Amino acid sequence: DDVAFERPGLSGTMRVGKSDIQLDVQLSFLMTPLKGTIERAIRHELDNLFGEA
Repeated sequence: DDVAFERPGLSGTMRVGKSDIQLDVQLSFLMTPLKGTIERAIRHELDNLFGEA
């Protein structure tokens, strides 16, 4: 299943498979300096939901 999302400053898609999740996020120019922080937050939330890989 695919889910598209869009918020001020970012957009993307999330593909959920039987055994994996693929997340593709595009950041606006102004959000680019926060890339590392956003990536860590996403990884943290996914680890909490599904366990560490």
